[in-house]
Amino acid sequence: LMTEKPIVDQPVGGTPCFFGRDRALRMLRNGLERGRSFGLIGGPGIGRTSTLMELAAREQRRWVPTYRGAKVVPVLVDFRSLPSGNSAALADGIWQGLARAISDPRVRGGAGALDQPKLSLRGDAKTAWKTFEDGLRELWGQLRGSEAWCQYAVLLDNAECAESAILIDMLEPLIQLASRDEDYTPTSLVVSGARRLRESLYERRGPMYGTLTPVLLGALTDHEASTFIRAVLPMATAAHVRELGS
Repeated sequence: LMTEKPIVDQPVGGTPCFFGRDRALRMLRNGLERGRSFGLIGGPGIGRTSTLMELAAREQRRWVPTYRGAKVVPVLVDFRSLPSGNSAALADGIWQGLARAISDPRVRGGAGALDQPKLSLRGDAKTAWKTFEDGLRELWGQLRGSEAWCQYAVLLDNAECAESAILIDMLEPLIQLASRDEDYTPTSLVVSGARRLRESLYERRGPMYGTLTPVLLGALTDHEASTFIRAVLPMATAAHVRELGS
């Protein structure tokens, strides 16, 4: 009998069906604390989305309702939901995700309701990102000194949906914002993608080189695979585990 019903063809991050990726998650988690940013690279179906979701879920489990110190709030945005090549849409997606995230009662604690600025992030990229930054500055002006004060990390999934040149143009203002030493800017960025992101990060003469630390996702290790198999097939023999793990 299986101890957990398997989840097929959909992300498993944040569920009991998530296994492995311990090294990648440790690196990403440390990055959230230390203000480092990463490119999470792997092929289709390898587990990028699940890893991002698991990272967000683990960070949320660290929150305590009455905790008054720094909380890192994950803001997950999917490139598939954005118009291709629209940098202003990326700013809008982050703003909407951030507004939902800081409305969570676990983030708010005992703080009262927020008067969140109403932003119109339309038009050219420069204007949209200037409006976005002004909105962040105003919002954090309300959060300072309250239980709701927090830091946040932006997790961007499915970056391979954008062509390489377009992806660079979309990410440039976000990377510049994250480099600013202000409490209203992202403490960390994690961008997931496949070949296009990998090529952008490893191209020594390209504008993305050195901006995001690559984290490569491959097959599960033998230990991770064995742990997964025994979780769903606890009666499997050692020989069966080896065969299935291969």
